[in-house]
Amino acid sequence: MHKRRKSVWYFPLDRSLLLAGLILFLTPIWLDLYTYAAQRFSHHPLIASTGNTEDPVLRGSNAEPSSREGAAFEPPFLLEIPRLQLRVQVGEGVSPKDLRKGPGHYPESALPGQKGNLAIAGHRTTYGGPFRRLHELVAGDVIIIAKGEQSFRYVVQKSWVVLPTDLSPLDPTDIPSLTLTTCEPPGSAAYRLIVRAVLENP
Repeated sequence: MHKRRKSVWYFPLDRSLLLAGLILFLTPIWLDLYTYAAQRFSHHPLIASTGNTEDPVLRGSNAEPSSREGAAFEPPFLLEIPRLQLRVQVGEGVSPKDLRKGPGHYPESALPGQKGNLAIAGHRTTYGGPFRRLHELVAGDVIIIAKGEQSFRYVVQKSWVVLPTDLSPLDPTDIPSLTLTTCEPPGSAAYRLIVRAVLENP
């Protein structure tokens, strides 16, 4: 009497599908590691700096601000948001290449401490997602911009959402202000989330 063999089904894996799945899995990890490395290798000279030494690796744009009069310092500088436990370096420029390394300063906007609108863009989910939790900021939260021994404290006033074509959040302001921009909702470029803060004790 013969025993009945159990049927065993095998599903051959297509190598191309396996490779595609592996790429999809590893891409976010690679993007985060890239940004981490860029931030890590550029942080040390900035934190130790007591002058205006700049790391040329972070300067991906040749555009210059319209005026640097009264500027305390230029990029790169540190952006700290205590509520979000965020401490990240900001470079010059907002091109895709610039923002892979971390948040970038809009070259045409004011510099820290200047009268006008200091504007900074950052990714929401990719390349480390430095502005991932930007939506959690509320009025009264503090944002610190620092370089060496110099620092400025900005206090959040409000946040709102605009279309990508609406550039009004980047307009100059009458008082020293800080504007942070990122994509909204997370993982989509349909809108832009804007956070506006003003300089404390200008």
